[in-house]
Amino acid sequence: SLEGGGFSRRESCLVESEAKVLHVELPIVLISAMSRKKAAAHRRKQGPLYACPIYKYPSRTDRYLITSIDLPAGESDNSHWTLRGVAALCN
Repeated sequence: SLEGGGFSRRESCLVESEAKVLHVELPIVLISAMSRKKAAAHRRKQGPLYACPIYKYPSRTDRYLITSIDLPAGESDNSHWTLRGVAALCN
């Protein structure tokens, strides 16, 4: 699930969360390895991305940080989503 923001399935990007909604479902994410060159080309093609941290538990500490994933930032920039505290949580 995603905490601190929303995710538009239609636009496939981060959006503002609805009022009084703490968690929204995030689509299933496939994580795979790729070369740095291919990853850089993919990032350029995607547009602005937010490095969304993934935590094992709702307690956001370094101890429970798994990794981060690049989510399309939509109309806002990275600092907006960082200040909102957007993070993915494992169910």
